[in-house]
Amino acid sequence: MGEAAASRSAAARLRRTASPVLTRLAQVMFAITAIKGIGRRLANVACKKAEVDLSKRAGELSASELESLMVVVSNPRQFRVPDWFLNRCVRRTGGREG
Repeated sequence: MGEAAASRSAAARLRRTASPVLTRLAQVMFAITAIKGIGRRLANVACKKAEVDLSKRAGELSASELESLMVVVSNPRQFRVPDWFLNRCVRRTGGREG
């Protein structure tokens, strides 16, 4: 499978799983807050790191923008998002993020 085909299938998979969640008329930042675990602050940072225009509507996203947004949301630490933005459990032993 080619790289372009893989990115199209990943974007289609996100649209299919999040389509009931993502309101096409809402702005991107507010639309992705409907996904469990993503608040307004994380949505704002994810849109900025993925270089998605905050004034765009969710239905107006291209496949490449959706793919970049999906990558940022799935790996926020890779894009230098602070740990306090994330909704992660802290281990009981050691007190570190796990």
